Amino acid sequence: MFFLWYLLHLLILIHSSINDQLCINKCQFQYDLHSNFSLPSNCSFSRQEHCSVVTKFDYIKNIIKVDFSLEYDKQNLVNDNETNNIILSIINLAEPSFIQHSIEYICSTGDNCDLDYVENIAIPTYTSKSCEKFRSQLIQYLNPYPPSYERDCFVNQNTTVKCNLPCEFIYDNPNQILRTCDGELASMFETKIGQSTPINKPEYAYRTLAFSCTTSLCNGEQMQQRIYNLINSDNGECLSYFNQPNETTTPIPSKSSSTFSKSLYLIIFIIYFFSDIL
Repeated sequence: MFFLWYLLHLLILIHSSINDQLCINKCQFQYDLHSNFSLPSNCSFSRQEHCSVVTKFDYIKNIIKVDFSLEYDKQNLVNDNETNNIILSIINLAEPSFIQHSIEYICSTGDNCDLDYVENIAIPTYTSKSCEKFRSQLIQYLNPYPPSYERDCFVNQNTTVKCNLPCEFIYDNPNQILRTCDGELASMFETKIGQSTPINKPEYAYRTLAFSCTTSLCNGEQMQQRIYNLINSDNGECLSYFNQPNETTTPIPSKSSSTFSKSLYLIIFIIYFFSDIL
């Protein structure tokens, strides 16, 4: 009986290792935005529960940075055939100009799902993005010339104060909206969206938005709506979009269903075989 218990435990460990996918293990590099992607020869592979990668596109320096050593919260990733995708866009409205998309991707959908995403989705999609027009429109709204040195800013929906720092607006979801003028955002515009599959997480139901601005009362509802309209009219030229939560998405093929079934049958067969012998 002890032998059967030991064998079962061993087979479970083997089954667990089979279900882990092959991932790139701790590899960081950068290359020119307009060059062909090539994985460096010093990148190694290992089997992991989830693969992960961050790809950053800097459109001013024309550089792509790829980092396969992302640290993530494993407690929030418990399923096979799962993906988690977060896209953060940052645009500096002052000089020196700065435009960057940062794409964080975590997956458990099969061998090399991290590399496949970078090669087949991230690079083809974001290499061709162009944000100069979008940035110019943001500057017209949020940071027009000539600059002012004192302005009224909202500190909640109805209260304003005089401020010599830029007004700020931060939106995480309809229940978390902050209007202030503490200067932490400098001259930045930031927006973030996320999506997880097969079930979208509640925290990805809304696009987050943060910006600073330099005209009177520019962090109020009127400017908030103007920026939303600008984002919606971008049509993917600069920013990225996911399906809304109530829209259907194409299901991801199960990478482990057949492997799981075969492994389970093997375990049952071996236990049955040895139980007859013993």
